Amino acid sequence: MNASAIQERLPFLKNFTRLIFIFFIVYGFITKFFISLYLSLDSDSVGMGLMSMEIGKHYNFLLSGYHLLSTDSLVLTELIPFQLVPQILTNYNPVALKLVVFFIFILAVFLLSYLVYLVTKDTTATLLFGALAANIPPEGYFWYTYPTTHNATIVFGALILILLCVMNTRMRTHKKGEGAHREMNSSNLNISWSHFIALLVLVFLSVFSDSIILVWILIPCIIAHILVYPAKGYAGNFIILLMGVVAVIAYVIKTFFIPGWIKGNFGIHSISDIFLVNIPLYLKAQAMLLNTGLYHLMGGREINIVDILSILLFAVLILYTLLNMVKDFKKGSTGKRFFYTIFVTSIVLIVVSFLISTYVYDITGARYLTFGTLAILILVAASSSEGGKSFTVIVVAFLILSGISSFAYVSNLDPNPNEREYDLISFLEDQNLMYGYGTYWDSNIITYLSKEKVTIRPTYFLPDSIRPFLLNACDRWWEYRPESAFLLVDTTRNDEYQAELPSLREKWNLSKVFHYRDYDIYPITLK
Repeated sequence: MNASAIQERLPFLKNFTRLIFIFFIVYGFITKFFISLYLSLDSDSVGMGLMSMEIGKHYNFLLSGYHLLSTDSLVLTELIPFQLVPQILTNYNPVALKLVVFFIFILAVFLLSYLVYLVTKDTTATLLFGALAANIPPEGYFWYTYPTTHNATIVFGALILILLCVMNTRMRTHKKGEGAHREMNSSNLNISWSHFIALLVLVFLSVFSDSIILVWILIPCIIAHILVYPAKGYAGNFIILLMGVVAVIAYVIKTFFIPGWIKGNFGIHSISDIFLVNIPLYLKAQAMLLNTGLYHLMGGREINIVDILSILLFAVLILYTLLNMVKDFKKGSTGKRFFYTIFVTSIVLIVVSFLISTYVYDITGARYLTFGTLAILILVAASSSEGGKSFTVIVVAFLILSGISSFAYVSNLDPNPNEREYDLISFLEDQNLMYGYGTYWDSNIITYLSKEKVTIRPTYFLPDSIRPFLLNACDRWWEYRPESAFLLVDTTRNDEYQAELPSLREKWNLSKVFHYRDYDIYPITLK
């Protein structure tokens, strides 16, 4: 085929590639919809629903006496912007709770796709990111659709990066022709004040609600600014400085001036734990979010031909991306290098934090890797223009295998999530047991799913009494003290919260008990 014929076919090939990516975006979102719809909720994930009840049903508009972690209350990033109104309008429907988070995921992908376009001006790269993000492995997608994690923080982080990109472009245009390294280095404040104020508001809300934004976005932005713009121009420094000041103010307010909020207990793992526990844990958690086959392999599961091919294509894809990034970074604009540096720095900080922080102790730590995973996919997409047709073929093949894995996963979803909890609610109602006490994992979920018709308050079982469990709970809940109630014990659990049950049972002479499925229910009389 001669050169002219190839030139004639290029637009067709590019458009065909875009159509393929659009198909996988739609397909990915459809599979993710069903995963969200059939998600099984627990006491952690219904936190937004209970806070919405506190505001909408009990008129506790300021959540007075509500005990949340100061590190990630999520009040101003997830509760108020997204969950509160839908929960009130749907009478605290758990399906609404789950589908709002699905909408948050779509919004995050859309905003980050737009960011890719702002940085690359490449529609194909933009659609490529959308296709990869929409087809994140279903096992990893769990942490994007799980309510009350950090999903809405990704949206706020994306908005912060978009505003930085827009402001960077504005200043670069203003200083065009004034020499190298003058982007974001204006000697006067040639910035859009509306954008600047919006940026600072987003920084404040994000840090106030979720400290992880510091590691995900804000610290990487500061480091990238120092590395990429060594001239330290006035306008760029002013923006970065004010972002840092606002972040510190928000962090100090939420940590020291919000009554009832519980300070995070940060710690650092020992060297042996980092190498023997957290490094293997990181590799497994990251595999969960990036590649189904690799996750199955690291989890000791039997793998099939689809998994094997997916692992091989994933390895080639990552290798291609590293090569593409090096080439693109060398010849890219300063603005593009700035955003490359942000995402690379973010990934590095996330990995280091994951390895050393005592917040991470099991696979649930994967929730802290969600933005880092999207940052990896952004780098794949942003550098894809350097890859050529062979890179496109690899990406499409990888998407096909990811689609097959997602279809298999969706086909095996439980159509009746939380059936166990709903059955328990029916049993308790039939026995006229409407108010009780249980451990954290059995209390909030029952209270929310029953819309407080059956109310169970979270407690510790002590040898001679019960004590309120305060985290994700409100002081108001213990003001009501009925004459009769019950203790709920989940016999499948063997945790510290109910370890003293035998002593308590003997002290209170709890001889009457209802056995239902995996639960023991002890009627009690309160004096």
